[in-house]
Amino acid sequence: MQTSKNERAPMNNRLDELFFQLQARGRKALAVFLMGGDPDLETSLKLLRASLEGGADIVEIGVPFSDPLADGPVIQKASQRARVNQTTLADIFSLVRELRKEHDTPIVLLSYWNPIYQYGPEQFFQQAKKIGVDGLVIPDLPYEEKRPFRPAAEACGLVLIDFMTPLTGEERAQKILQQAAGFIYCVTVSGVTGVRDQLAETLEKSAAIVRNVTRVPLLAGFGISSPAQARQAVQWTEGVIVGSALVQEVENHLEQLDALPERIREQVRGFRRALDP
Repeated sequence: MQTSKNERAPMNNRLDELFFQLQARGRKALAVFLMGGDPDLETSLKLLRASLEGGADIVEIGVPFSDPLADGPVIQKASQRARVNQTTLADIFSLVRELRKEHDTPIVLLSYWNPIYQYGPEQFFQQAKKIGVDGLVIPDLPYEEKRPFRPAAEACGLVLIDFMTPLTGEERAQKILQQAAGFIYCVTVSGVTGVRDQLAETLEKSAAIVRNVTRVPLLAGFGISSPAQARQAVQWTEGVIVGSALVQEVENHLEQLDALPERIREQVRGFRRALDP
């Protein structure tokens, strides 16, 4: 549902309330991505908790998949590690349940379409909402193919996150973003996820196009690799999504699992400090 530029959106779920509160306090959103089940389920839950303790406003949990087309080598390897450990969709749901016992922070699942299709879309939406999921990021489901499923998701109170890429022109943005809700995932590069040395120059232009269409919050993702890049990105957005930088930290310390939660906590704190006024 589109709102006017000065109208407060209805409080449909935790994402709506979060962005309203952040705006009122003059703060930017920090969303973090971690692959569910990487390097194992027990450690995965500890890392998700650590990211929240470090100051994350939103946690995005990846559902392991065999062919993650939008992801670069770092997240592909994380998905493979989780799959080697036989992490299932039921395991991902279990992670969400455990987090919900302790935190009211918005939780978003990133899943490719095949696991959702195999589960049954409506059943998936219902179960996801029941356990406390607030939104879904589905990288391989374009706007045209997403449209038939949006009503079922919205009926469950779930947000289907829309994408803005450097290749999305103004005409297509008008079409895609009219029904945007929760937040808009602004892909900063034409490519896959990954750690990068500098922020793409296309972000400012993408943000301007989005603002001509909607006031739904815009989060920059794909390649936000350092606190300095995050600070730069929020000149034009309401927040950032940090993924590969954290997942790389997991890969770098697979032989030091006991130390990993603190490393993730401190890394998230670094991004938090960069975003806070």
